[in-house]
Amino acid sequence: LLYNYEFKIIIIILSIIPIYIFIYLLLKKPLYIQKLRLLENQSFFFCILNRILKNIKVIKTKVLFEKTEQEYKNSFYNLFKSIISFNKISSIFSSLNNICTTLLRILILLFMGIKIIQGELTIGQFTLISSYCNMIIISITYYLTLSENYQNTKASFLRIKEFLEIKKENNGKIILNNINKIEVKNLSFSYDSTNTLIKNFSYKFNKGKIYSIIGSNGSGKTTLIDLILGLINTTLTGEIFYDQNNINDLDMYLIRKKLVAFVSQEPYLIVDTIYNNFTYNLNYIDQDNLNKLLIEFNLKEKIDSFQKKY
Repeated sequence: LLYNYEFKIIIIILSIIPIYIFIYLLLKKPLYIQKLRLLENQSFFFCILNRILKNIKVIKTKVLFEKTEQEYKNSFYNLFKSIISFNKISSIFSSLNNICTTLLRILILLFMGIKIIQGELTIGQFTLISSYCNMIIISITYYLTLSENYQNTKASFLRIKEFLEIKKENNGKIILNNINKIEVKNLSFSYDSTNTLIKNFSYKFNKGKIYSIIGSNGSGKTTLIDLILGLINTTLTGEIFYDQNNINDLDMYLIRKKLVAFVSQEPYLIVDTIYNNFTYNLNYIDQDNLNKLLIEFNLKEKIDSFQKKY
């Protein structure tokens, strides 16, 4: 309708569109970079915050107030800078969008105003043409806003994509009913290329024996256990055998569930009842045996003293 009635208005609208495109091309990379930086600093800040809150007792005991406060402030400062930088570039993008839109509306109003003064356009025609022009302008600005959202979403998607592309952990198919020995052959492992934590370690652990792994902090004791349990199955050289079976061929999920008892430094607790914490992930519970264990560990009397018991 606009084309047939007044082709010059179409020319005015088309002349502004390249400016919109230029704004997007100019700011799309800064938008993406600042959004990505904001997300990363935000994650790091909450990581620091959660670690501090989780270890508040240790911080109080060892009087680590200044150290943790400085760490917290630094992470917050980096987050705050990222928020400001992102909001700046986002505001510039939106402001330029609004400027172009306003300029386009002014040009159309001027053009049609002159037409009315010259008697070439009625008020009714002016209202009709203005409505159609607004529809076109709204459509154009929608796509510019969409392009801004695309850059923001692209940064978020990149972070999600990193998790989606993590390779699935290797877990074999062979099922064992018991373990008579675990043998480690020429095992080497390092978390990075600069420091080899375990080097050419070989040993045989036989059923019915008690073994003690002794070493200073950071010498690789926990890492060795993790390797033997199959918790770390990448960036290692050498072989680990359960009886005659290579650990890579074994269903280690089932083995760790049925044949291995492991007491970690930090127990896994769920926000639930005491009873459900004791029996978590167990298909069968021998109540008599549970009560016997509670008595042996001096827990029965304490639990019975609670209003809701278990």
